[in-house]
Amino acid sequence: MAEPHPPPPARVEVQLEGRWESVDDAPIVLGNQLHAQVFQGNAILTFGQVAPPLFAGTPEQQAARTRELESIPVRTLARLAVPIGPLREIIEALQTTLASLEVEAGRG
Repeated sequence: MAEPHPPPPARVEVQLEGRWESVDDAPIVLGNQLHAQVFQGNAILTFGQVAPPLFAGTPEQQAARTRELESIPVRTLARLAVPIGPLREIIEALQTTLASLEVEAGRG
């Protein structure tokens, strides 16, 4: 007869606060484009930056160049795969930030 197995040790959960590192070393860039999609149970958030093309010449020449454009490039800044729990936290933080910006701009 096989010997009984001892019970598994009790599970202990510990919560630690994250400490941001190298924040001041990271550049602040303008992110004015966002594409969001769902893939394999995560939100895939792609942040980008678009800048208008620089046109020289007369207003007529600039208008002609504008009509020739088929698209404007969007530079990818970051692609993040975010699980649903952290996504909820991000949404809450963004809503709080938006409210603060609206108050600052006199809209809130």
